[in-house]
Amino acid sequence: MTTRDFVIIGGGINSLVAAAHLAESGRDVQILERNDQVGGALQSSEILGEGIEADLYATNLNLFLANPGYEKWKDKLRKLGFEPAHTTKPYCNVFPDGKAIKVYGDIEKTRAGLREHSPEDLRGFDELYSEYKAFNKAMFPLYRAPMPTAETVSLLTSGMAKVGFNKFMEVGQIVLSSTRELGDQYFHTKEMKALISTWGLHMDYGPEVSAGAMFPFMETFADMENGMTLAKGGAQNLIKAMVALIKEFGGVVTTNAEVVEILTEGDKATGVRLANGEVIEAREGVIACTGPNALYNELLGKSSAIDHHVRSKAARYQYGPATMMVHLALDAPAPWKAGDDIKDFQYVHIGPYVDDMSRTYTQAIQGALPDSPTLIVGQPTATDPSRAPEGTHVLWVQVRCLPFEPTSDAKGEITPGSWDDMKEAYADRVVDKLEEYAPGLKDHIIARDVRSPLDLQRHNPNLVHGDSVGGSHHIRQMFLFRPWLGGSTYKTPVEDLYLIGAATWPGGGLNGLSGWHLSDHLVGDSIQDRISDKVVDGVNRVREFVKRW
Repeated sequence: MTTRDFVIIGGGINSLVAAAHLAESGRDVQILERNDQVGGALQSSEILGEGIEADLYATNLNLFLANPGYEKWKDKLRKLGFEPAHTTKPYCNVFPDGKAIKVYGDIEKTRAGLREHSPEDLRGFDELYSEYKAFNKAMFPLYRAPMPTAETVSLLTSGMAKVGFNKFMEVGQIVLSSTRELGDQYFHTKEMKALISTWGLHMDYGPEVSAGAMFPFMETFADMENGMTLAKGGAQNLIKAMVALIKEFGGVVTTNAEVVEILTEGDKATGVRLANGEVIEAREGVIACTGPNALYNELLGKSSAIDHHVRSKAARYQYGPATMMVHLALDAPAPWKAGDDIKDFQYVHIGPYVDDMSRTYTQAIQGALPDSPTLIVGQPTATDPSRAPEGTHVLWVQVRCLPFEPTSDAKGEITPGSWDDMKEAYADRVVDKLEEYAPGLKDHIIARDVRSPLDLQRHNPNLVHGDSVGGSHHIRQMFLFRPWLGGSTYKTPVEDLYLIGAATWPGGGLNGLSGWHLSDHLVGDSIQDRISDKVVDGVNRVREFVKRW
């Protein structure tokens, strides 16, 4: 029987970060992954033909590059094969009449384009950018902190002190807005309003969802300031480098190893049982990078350590609309109607307008296949030409938002049924929409790969119902409510059992932060060691602020 200090279930980005941090500290760590490759939603493969590397699901690495672990290990990761591919043309929105709103990694170039588009929109953009700078000082540090902790209190009070109470509350009002409200408040044209709302549909923030403006507010300006980064040669190069790093630190990564049960003695986790019957014991803890229902009602299904109340909460954890992925290989760049330079942007957003995105979101949550889905079109070979032979180009198309179990088709063309039967027909609808914005595109398609919501769930059980971000991010299930009140600290009711991943704070995206926060705590280099100082510091900051105010 094998015994480790820590056993980690699942091999997603949070697991890899946690394993590396724990192994570096001297812990004996083993990752157990059910698939033949680790990486979770971060995968790449030659699905479009030999020599054509496509990121299968997630692609943008900006959040990962902000992880403290990456800051610590970036030199090692480069030596192990990971190289960032960066672009200063992060995203744009295109429209039916050939117009485009373009955001560059050059602020003045972005402003010049907006001035030409609409002086009123430029004024709103400048004003909102000023609010973003205040947000960065006052609230963004919370994203990189566990929640709730004494550190959270300290960051909140220090952030409030930096910008003042009134500005803090103004910024708070912005992040609590819907994307429609935010666009209407700051912008004049329907094109600029769409720029904000499209970012909302990267998550499950339909234009009318309260607090749906938080993520779009950040992304709109963060990508302008930082550009956008992919993994050169494909996402798999980052995954391979992380695995090599873990092994260099003495950790073990095992694939084709499905965990079917977490073993407990009383209220304490003691190890895991694999599908082949093998038992691996854990001296210090078991870390599950899963969804709440999979943890509490499947892996702990036989355990008496979990009461009915917890099992019920896990079963009620909510998932958002589904995602489909359509990958295209082209023999020429996409012929965008909005101009030849659109081919150089990493993301091309196609809503087109706020009302269209609102209709798409509403149709999806009501069970209808949207007549015109929102498209997030990635152009990875524009940022990283090494992903395909010379003259070949790749489109990475994320189709948002879709119902997992459709009951109707808003366009009346597709008979609802299994996604296995519908996916190619719906992908045709996606390509038809692309053709409207890039006339002649169909003539350049040399290969196509379609991954339905059901395919996403089959590949990664954490993508329940094809939800590509691992659970709804509406405010009732975010911050200290993720996955529920009392569950955001990564601890579970079972001693020495922890939950990380997209279903925990700070949520989905390739941030790896729940893995970092937990492992930082477990190695004794984080909140546990600093909590007294943080509490005192937080209290003193509150007192000082109240005096000044």
